[in-house]
Amino acid sequence: MTKQILLLLILWLTLISCQTQPTEVATPIPPTSTSAPTVGLKLVKTPIMPTPQVTPTPLPTLVVLPANCPPACRQLDLRHVDLDSLDLRGANLSQANLSGRDLTGFDLQQTNLSGANLNQTNLSDVILYQADLSGADLSEADLSGADLSRANLAQANLHGAQLKEVNLYQVALSEAHLGNTTVLDERWRLEWEIINHQQVGRELAQVDLSQASLHGAYLHMANLSQANLVGANLSGADLSQANLSGADLSQANLNGANLSASILNEAMFEGAILHQAVIRDTDAIGANFRQADLSQADLYRINLTDADLSGGTLQGAKLQRAKFSNTDLTNVDLRRSKLDVFTEMDEKWFIVWTVIHTGSWELDLRWADFSGAKLYDADLRGANLSWANLEGADLSQVQYDGWTLWPEGIVLEE
Repeated sequence: MTKQILLLLILWLTLISCQTQPTEVATPIPPTSTSAPTVGLKLVKTPIMPTPQVTPTPLPTLVVLPANCPPACRQLDLRHVDLDSLDLRGANLSQANLSGRDLTGFDLQQTNLSGANLNQTNLSDVILYQADLSGADLSEADLSGADLSRANLAQANLHGAQLKEVNLYQVALSEAHLGNTTVLDERWRLEWEIINHQQVGRELAQVDLSQASLHGAYLHMANLSQANLVGANLSGADLSQANLSGADLSQANLNGANLSASILNEAMFEGAILHQAVIRDTDAIGANFRQADLSQADLYRINLTDADLSGGTLQGAKLQRAKFSNTDLTNVDLRRSKLDVFTEMDEKWFIVWTVIHTGSWELDLRWADFSGAKLYDADLRGANLSWANLEGADLSQVQYDGWTLWPEGIVLEE
């Protein structure tokens, strides 16, 4: 009985000590004699392991957008903002932080993203038509399938960016930073190389550079024969001594371009803009310049034999020593263009040019062929046109008087 009381006392003391001391485990003490069994306990201390401290993950800081955002969202941190309900078309997001965002399928056309942080941003299938991305950080961004037509990527960081199957028509790529890890179709990488790396005599025969943005490109002595340059922007480009024979430059912008001493035989320039272009000492035999703008162009000593310039304009162009043998000048604006005694031009068009610039005074125009001629604002006062061919002629705002004799059936509105 005494031993049992002692055992209960020991257990009670053990429980009290566990509340203030390291955990002690009671283990039975083996009996010292088989004939007189005894019961005992030995206390073994077990250290208490400290409870690990868990630091709670801070919640992202919620950004309160200004009342005028959009469109004015410049320099804002937009990484944790719900953008799904916002119309960001044309908004000002310059220098905004959108890094790591998933913007798949967003419509960001005409949006200003210049200098924006778009590192590792998902921009796949995004509409970025006419967007300004100049100087933006697009490193490791995914632009797969995006529409970047007419966008500005000048000085943008494209290291590691994914640009597979993107639309880069008419995109400015000057000084854009590409690397070996940039995924870009060969067609657009070639355009980037032409813009950013000058090289004499590039071999570009039959290449497709349609709708390319090649403003100011250096293409001196390049071989572009039969190349597709439809709708390309070549304004201010240096194409001197280039071979463009058979190339298609329809609807291209060659404003102020230098094509001196180039080869343009059989080339297509239909609807192209060649305002103030320099095309001196050039062969353009059989070339198609239908509806092309050659106003104020320098065509000194150009050979346009068998060329078609119908519907275009040569207003203010320099045509000294130029050759217009069998050239179609139907409905061409010749006002203020300059010839000299060495300019070769079919008689029909030389008479048209003379009437436009000096009037009809002392000219025998009775049998003149003005068919298809653009006689806009010509002075026909006192002219005898009794049997002249005026079929298809443009007589808008011509000057005439009571002495002007018209062919039978010609009636001009007062």
